[in-house]
Amino acid sequence: MGLSKSRVMAGIQCVKRLYLQTCSPELSAPFSPVQQARFMEGNQVGELARQRYSDGVLVEADFKNSGEALEQTRKFIESGELTLFEPAFIYEGVLVRVDILTRLSLSEPWEIVEVKSSTQVKDDHLTDVAIQTWVLRSSGEKVQRCSVMVINNQCVFPDLVNFFNLENVTDEVEERVSQIPKIVKNLKSVLSEFKSPKADIGPHCGKPYECQFKDHCWEAAGIASPSIFELPGVGKKAWEFYERGIKSLTDLNLEGLTGKAARAIDVVRSNVMWIDRNAIMNGIKDWEWPLYFLDFETFGPAVPRYEGVRPYQQVPFQFSCHIQESPGTELRHVEYLHDDATDPRWGVAKALSQTIGLTGNIVAYNKSVESRVVSYLAEECPEFAEKLKLMSGRFVDPLPIIRNAVYAPEFRGSFSIKNVAPALLGEKYSYNGLDVGGGQEAQNAFDRLISPDTSVDEKEKLKASMLAYCGQDTLAMAELVKWLQRQVSE
Repeated sequence: MGLSKSRVMAGIQCVKRLYLQTCSPELSAPFSPVQQARFMEGNQVGELARQRYSDGVLVEADFKNSGEALEQTRKFIESGELTLFEPAFIYEGVLVRVDILTRLSLSEPWEIVEVKSSTQVKDDHLTDVAIQTWVLRSSGEKVQRCSVMVINNQCVFPDLVNFFNLENVTDEVEERVSQIPKIVKNLKSVLSEFKSPKADIGPHCGKPYECQFKDHCWEAAGIASPSIFELPGVGKKAWEFYERGIKSLTDLNLEGLTGKAARAIDVVRSNVMWIDRNAIMNGIKDWEWPLYFLDFETFGPAVPRYEGVRPYQQVPFQFSCHIQESPGTELRHVEYLHDDATDPRWGVAKALSQTIGLTGNIVAYNKSVESRVVSYLAEECPEFAEKLKLMSGRFVDPLPIIRNAVYAPEFRGSFSIKNVAPALLGEKYSYNGLDVGGGQEAQNAFDRLISPDTSVDEKEKLKASMLAYCGQDTLAMAELVKWLQRQVSE
């Protein structure tokens, strides 16, 4: 079985991942919305990178037609092209496609340019380029310089001239090239076997990339809820317990933990929720009515689209606000969704300034996010700045109260509202079944919503799904606060 650069990288991360990816792909979990968004961004960044080389030619054969790609590459090089996009090379069964291969003249050696959508060069990028360098040199091509093109996060739209930083990584790559033949030989040996290699789970399951076979391997390793990895704040120590054979929170050998982790173990073993009503009372006693339960959705693509915005800078396009005027009164709901390709900031700022009154606390789950968005809007939308600035000091947050005063077995180590709300309020407040069920999905939906290629019917479905998701966030937050108030009153 042949190897590609991506398969070699997978094998370096975990030999079992390589084997399953090659021999049992049906065991793979589907790509998450975060991963799908990363792929799409990578394509956009790659296309933008090519624009820096006006004389470049593209090897158009896709990854399913490697033979055709190799032939196109050969012809381009023989015809004297100086810059190639996605050229293909193979050596000892290892196929690579180079993002950009360029040189100044026919007498000059090549420069490999690897394009990444991150803002800095990472360790795995160097290994990636080392594999390419080994294949090209072994195929007879002279490679003298290796570079990684990363995003300059100080670049400001619409001036994208300095969108990229080109980092010379030749020395770092040269240190790794000699290691590649041994790695490839080992990986080929793995694939020649008729059974999956023995490889235990570990931190490598998520580094440098989340493995698509994690669920399969963790189930095979006997990891089931309530597991040691569901302890709040346990971090790397969970792996120390795993190496001692401790997998479950019910294991009697689990010891040496204090604070939230010890409390979580007691809750799981007893199956009884823990509540500190005094801590709840102290947390909410100074909140002032009316309460505005606020949640934003933001959009921060690698390639910015709005004036004054930097790569990955989050721009709000939607908010939901449930309002309770006084204790016991009915909730009132206000929502806003920007639904076209124009800059959403002014519309969001205007709607928000009309929604939030001059008195009362603004409730946000993990308030730093919402507070930062409001401050950002005040800077970018001077027309509404005075009122928006007054909001900044009025935020309160139920998250630290719940983190310090409540724990239920269903939290499973997480204080995310997606875990907490259904655990305390019931399945009605679960996010299961929503067409848009997370922040990244909301970003993806917004991208499709404002696309000219999206049909009117599809736009309406997207709007309904996005409003339902954002509204669920603030409704769940409002009901959680009511739940906290009941604990104090009882």
